[in-house]
Amino acid sequence: MKRRHLHESDKQYKIFLYIFYLCMIIMGSITFYGIYAMSEEWNENGMYVMGEVLVQTQVPFENFANLSTWLFYNNWLVLLFQDRMEKNSRLEFV
Repeated sequence: MKRRHLHESDKQYKIFLYIFYLCMIIMGSITFYGIYAMSEEWNENGMYVMGEVLVQTQVPFENFANLSTWLFYNNWLVLLFQDRMEKNSRLEFV
């Protein structure tokens, strides 16, 4: 069976792009929030613990998920879809 790569006109390509961009927005937001919180901590105390904000902050409400958990699942989702797109041009949602 000949492998077929996705093209811009394919529906699967657009689904992949929407998921990819959503994950990139979430990861970028977490990164900028981490930098902002780290600089605030530095200005207040003169020191910071790298990654503390990612572990201590829980989103969207308390005892739900840390920012580090959101980063992990976003990375996993992007890699899953990327691998799926490379192996097969058809996405089959069950």
